[in-house]
Amino acid sequence: MRTYSPSVKLALLILLLPTWSCNTGTSRPADEPNASTEAAASEQEEEPVYSNKVPPEELLAAYEAHGGLETWKKKKGLLFIMAEGEDSERHEFHLENRFSLIIHPDFLIGHNGEGTWISPNKQLFRKGSPRFYHNLNFYFFSLPFIFSDDGVNYELLPTKEIEGKTYDVVRITFDTGVGDAPKDVYLAHFDQETHQLYLLLYTVTYYKNQASDRYNGLIYEEWQEADGLLVPKVVKSYSYLNGELGEIRNTKVFSQVKYSDEAPLISDFDRPGRSEIIPLPQR
Repeated sequence: MRTYSPSVKLALLILLLPTWSCNTGTSRPADEPNASTEAAASEQEEEPVYSNKVPPEELLAAYEAHGGLETWKKKKGLLFIMAEGEDSERHEFHLENRFSLIIHPDFLIGHNGEGTWISPNKQLFRKGSPRFYHNLNFYFFSLPFIFSDDGVNYELLPTKEIEGKTYDVVRITFDTGVGDAPKDVYLAHFDQETHQLYLLLYTVTYYKNQASDRYNGLIYEEWQEADGLLVPKVVKSYSYLNGELGEIRNTKVFSQVKYSDEAPLISDFDRPGRSEIIPLPQR
């Protein structure tokens, strides 16, 4: 990957932003699940039929449907543009050590051996914690492959029928000490015919470090091919209450996706002088 200093990257981003796709829309299309999406989950009431450190066959089939786990593991670098409404960001990643850099006209957010930092200051960031945000979209973008990380636990739940289609459901939990929010829970719904990811229900425990039964929903509406992998193009976020998807919260569009077989330079993720480290919240 071609490298630039953070300051040059910011200047380039400002010049490039007008050319990026921002065609996201915010209304629910006719074929989206509605409040009758009964439940993609009675998640916590059902007994798992499978529980192991070994991924179930349904998840292995999903890996293959998205291009293959071995193909993904050969990739060393990743970049993409993420647009949400009129707002766009460039995301860059070192896949071997999970260093990251987000370039936005107003700020830079990075994660390297020093920790998670923001430049010039966190007052310019209006989406919660920069530390929580630095790999949030990378994680959702990289599913299902990210479920192959160390410290992941698998449970195969009973299948779910959503608007006439059957989905395999895999519950993902994490070992203590894995990441900043090891108490998060993910319920991944895979189309039983194509094995592609369709619906993800997930909890957020970063801010309080307490288990939660409050889920959020993501619909993977459209996919695209990038360097041999099937990756998200359009992802829609929904509220989720009483086993039903609710109102749409936002639409994210991913474009200019590029994987690299060579790792980016570590210096790409250097913390600039005018920046601050973001610690974990007090919890």
